[in-house]
Amino acid sequence: MSRPLRSALLSCCLLVLLAPTTSAQTLDVPDQIIAGDQLVVRWSGPFEESDYITVVPPDAPANRWKDYRYLREGNPLTLPLPPDPGTWELRWNRESEGTVITRKTLELTAPAIEIQAPPAAGLGEAIQVRWTGPGFEGDFITVVTPETPANQWGNYTYTSTGNPLSLTLPDEPGAYEIRYSHGGTNRALAAVPIQVGGAKIVLDAAKEVEVGSAFTVRFEGPRNTGDFITVVPVGTAATAWENYADVSAEPTVELIAPGEPGDYEVRYSSGQSNRALESIPIRLVDASASLVAPGKVDAGSFFEVTWQGPGNHRDFIAIEREVDGKLETMHWDWISEMNPLRLRAPRIGGTYRLAYRLGQGSRLLASRTLEVAATEAPGRLRVVAGGEGTAASALGASTAVEVILDASGSMLQRENGKRRIELAREALGSLVDSLPSGTPFALRAFGHKEAGSCRSDLEIPLAPLSPAAVRGQLSDLQAMNLAKTPIGRSLELVREDTAGHEGEVLVVLITDGEETCDGDPAAAIAGLRSAGIETRVNIVGLAIDDMALKQTFSAWAEAGSGRFFDASDAASLGDELLSAVRLPFEVVDSDGQIVARGEVGGEAVEAPAGRFTLRIDGGEEQAVEVLADELVTVSLGG
Repeated sequence: MSRPLRSALLSCCLLVLLAPTTSAQTLDVPDQIIAGDQLVVRWSGPFEESDYITVVPPDAPANRWKDYRYLREGNPLTLPLPPDPGTWELRWNRESEGTVITRKTLELTAPAIEIQAPPAAGLGEAIQVRWTGPGFEGDFITVVTPETPANQWGNYTYTSTGNPLSLTLPDEPGAYEIRYSHGGTNRALAAVPIQVGGAKIVLDAAKEVEVGSAFTVRFEGPRNTGDFITVVPVGTAATAWENYADVSAEPTVELIAPGEPGDYEVRYSSGQSNRALESIPIRLVDASASLVAPGKVDAGSFFEVTWQGPGNHRDFIAIEREVDGKLETMHWDWISEMNPLRLRAPRIGGTYRLAYRLGQGSRLLASRTLEVAATEAPGRLRVVAGGEGTAASALGASTAVEVILDASGSMLQRENGKRRIELAREALGSLVDSLPSGTPFALRAFGHKEAGSCRSDLEIPLAPLSPAAVRGQLSDLQAMNLAKTPIGRSLELVREDTAGHEGEVLVVLITDGEETCDGDPAAAIAGLRSAGIETRVNIVGLAIDDMALKQTFSAWAEAGSGRFFDASDAASLGDELLSAVRLPFEVVDSDGQIVARGEVGGEAVEAPAGRFTLRIDGGEEQAVEVLADELVTVSLGG
């Protein structure tokens, strides 16, 4: 190589070495960095699509990461920091190569945290906790036993709710810790001890009371939010409850004794877990009753029944009969203070039973046979829509359907080997397959997300029906033990759920129990109607054996221009649910008395022979003649 060429090459190399660098990548962070905080990172330099930043221990391998952000997401970037103080490393990593492009040492300082709480408090008490701390998003104060792992929690309150904040203590005595926990990782950052002690609880009631009667319980206790007094059979699980009354500032509550005689307990129970904190024994003794009434009456006539019995609130006298092994109540009335009680005989002749039943559990106390004489044999009436008679044809073109499903703890009980919630899911799956395609449909459920909670959730917002989507949502919906039953609140939310819909809203409530969240379903239904919403509320009761509760459901449904459907067992649930979405009709005589009820597209109903008015829900009426011992079919619009 000649000297001039060698000199030229050396000059070029020197120029390259001395040229300024234009491809350096840098990371810029604040000077003060607190462990557990959100780190704001500014960066500069060329990058690839797969480049990202992360925070790891200094000795972590090059391809190690935890929380991370891709650079392509913006500048600056925000990255959550570990809650542990000490030396860490911020890295710019290249995912495609598994290499570190650049790094920066971080010194994370511990946040200053202080918890101020009483050293001791009572069972289930709501205490005030003052705190000093970073107040990161999601940070919370919790109470747990000392051996609870650092990333777990018990009762808790978010720091964002205020300072001081209210924290509910457990309802079991013992040594606990109140912890300040990091919202991002749930890690405990600080703790102070607290002793949760037993509360003085005293119960006093009569040693013996009559079934179904009201009795007074005097008590002393902590009176924590949700605490209640209940009466249950001896040997029942510690968290079980039946008839109950919430405690208040008053020294007494009134309970209604169950309808079955035997040995029971009156319990003071925690509103937090339903666990019994104290109990006393009580014995329920049987009651007796008798009825005096004519042995034979004419169909449709009024007659008087003189009764003797306990006369409890919601005791009633009914005219009933068994059809295909199922008890049907034809007519009934509350006893109240009326004696004798005036009842109307069924319009269809036959042998019936006159029954005195307790309001609690519908237990039979007295009965006698009632013969109803008919002038001629009854007929049968079937009403169909456009000659089809299906659920699809019976729904109005502008009708929206909202199903409210009870998934509270009682739905975990089994019927014929299956949990009630499973039966409800299966029946609902069949129902949506029978509805017209594109029907506006919504699904609300309660009891499936939080134990001890009264929350109600809209699982499927109102939209054209997709049966597959509904079945998919139902498959994930499980009942939760100790969850409550907010029927009133769920009905109130129908207005919000169906906002913007023009036309009728058919609400179908599926439940196996009573309201337990101090709601007022009757007021909620009235509110829907007073708001101008064209609402029909049908209630499907599953395995309900309390006649008083059935009557309550009937009254609520009637207030909502709907009906109560009694699914007494698993086999009848699907049929009753299908009936609940069909259009109802009534057969009315010249005196305005209803002589038969049914659903458009449903089974034929028995009705007395004669001329009547067929009244369809929504106001449509037409004359109909029922012929003795014959089936008459009426086709609407046909």
